[in-house]
Amino acid sequence: MVKPGQELMIADYFMFVYDDCDDILTTVDIAEMTGLNRSTVLKLAQKGQIKSIANSPKYLIPKKYLMEFVVTQRFIEARTNSECVCQVKNVAFGHKKV
Repeated sequence: MVKPGQELMIADYFMFVYDDCDDILTTVDIAEMTGLNRSTVLKLAQKGQIKSIANSPKYLIPKKYLMEFVVTQRFIEARTNSECVCQVKNVAFGHKKV
C-alpha cells in the first residue's frame, strides 16, 4: 500500500528525467520511458487507465496524463524493464537502497 507522499518520489523522477520530452507522447514513447511492455501500455490506454486525447489505432497521450498514471497503484505495482524506474520505486517504498 502506498503511503501519502511516497508516490511523489516517482512523480518527481519522471518530471525531472523527462522534462525535455515532447508534451504529447505515443504508446511507444511511454513504453520506453516506463519500461512497461508496449502491449501493456496499449491495453492501459484502451481501458482508460492511461488517459489519452486520441484513440485507436494511435493513442496520443499528453505527458501530464503520464505523470498522473505513474503515481497510481496500478503503475507502482507493475513490472517494469527499466532498472532506473525499479530503483526509484524501491527507494520510494523502502524495499532496498540504490
